[in-house]
Amino acid sequence: MKKIGVLMIGSAVLCASAQAQSSGGQVDLFGALDSFVGSTKVSGATASTAKVGNGGLTSSFWGMKGNEDLGGGVHAIFDLQSYVLIQNGQAGRTTHDSFFSYNAYVGLSGPFGTVTFGQQANPLFLAQARFNPFSGSITLNPVIVQSYLAAYGRALAGDDEMSNAVIYQSPVAKGLSTTLAYSFGNVAGAPGTNNVLAMLDYTNNAFAATAGMERIKIPTYPNAPAANLGAASDQLTVHAAASYDFTWIKLYAEYQRTNNGGVARKDNIGQIGATIRINPFNNILVSWARDYITYGRAPHVYHNTASIAYDYLLSARTDTYLAYSYDKVSDLGTGNTVIAGIRHRF
Repeated sequence: MKKIGVLMIGSAVLCASAQAQSSGGQVDLFGALDSFVGSTKVSGATASTAKVGNGGLTSSFWGMKGNEDLGGGVHAIFDLQSYVLIQNGQAGRTTHDSFFSYNAYVGLSGPFGTVTFGQQANPLFLAQARFNPFSGSITLNPVIVQSYLAAYGRALAGDDEMSNAVIYQSPVAKGLSTTLAYSFGNVAGAPGTNNVLAMLDYTNNAFAATAGMERIKIPTYPNAPAANLGAASDQLTVHAAASYDFTWIKLYAEYQRTNNGGVARKDNIGQIGATIRINPFNNILVSWARDYITYGRAPHVYHNTASIAYDYLLSARTDTYLAYSYDKVSDLGTGNTVIAGIRHRF
């Protein structure tokens, strides 16, 4: 059945591509496959895990997107993207994900900006990826693992995806642009979940910066929060970051503050990082984040996660890497991750 499903999807992509080309539109097939071999361990774990893993530098995914020119500079657009667990071939980030769990939206773009409707990558997650040398890695990006992974304490109740969402992105004017998002509850008698996001981005040559906030009503959020946030009524996250590219080195700085309604826990995550370009084929990536977690009264908790990687480009689309990640929570044992992987983009 899985083989038949893959053949049907492939046929659909080919047909869609042919129809789009004949009607003046365009459909693109794209993605990235990233697999590693190594040993992983988080702080407090009793033992390390040796494994073939997914997504050392980039979560494996594939997708198709397209557009149709409607005239007057307005385009109809769509995007369908599916995560892939490359170690066993299953769709999704976990076995609980829907097939198109990364993106599944349709919308319009034009002089007014872009507005999209459906399942979409969370703009907060995209900012966390943009302002870190490890991009959207769920293995090595310290801010992302501390924000979303239960094994790292999961500071955020939300997800790196937004379900039932409407997202608006403004045009860029003098380097400034705005992103606004609202996630509906899709529940009878409730017009929405009051899950809102607003971000302001600025880019000026080598300098870039972002600032924004996300508010989530936890009891009605589509994905269950971490166990230590289960009693919270809502969550407010403020995020700010900046980067500067000196050509041979790109520097990153980031701050994230999270407050929880009805729960004393507060997270303050700071991150600094760098991409060091030795030459066009050799890069060193390094990032360190500290989460200062308070619970109203002492003792408070420090959570330090740091990653370093050597990335070697075999071509414009294929690279290999070696990486080490250190993880330490106050009063818990140290966690060490060592992996070697390969990534191919198409």
